[in-house]
Amino acid sequence: MIDQARLIAYAAVAAVSLATGWQVHAWKVGYDISRDQEAQEASAELVREVSGKTLEAIAGIRVENKTIYQQGRTEVLRETIYRDCVLPDAGRVLLESARKN
Repeated sequence: MIDQARLIAYAAVAAVSLATGWQVHAWKVGYDISRDQEAQEASAELVREVSGKTLEAIAGIRVENKTIYQQGRTEVLRETIYRDCVLPDAGRVLLESARKN
């Protein structure tokens, strides 16, 4: 009789433990889902904010065409830019022919 009562008590404790564990698992899954949704919403908000700022910055770009070729050419001819530049003979010939033209 005592063994049967003991088995019933063990079964009841096991059932309560299983139900409690199952409920804690369900709460954890619910928490994880809500946390992931909040993170996704925050990420989407950040993307919208950055996209808006980027579009405003792109809209504010103004293109100006300026002729700078003559200034750049005179600077290159007037001052040596690459002093430690070593060219093979073929490269030197190509550079000299480009300077002549």
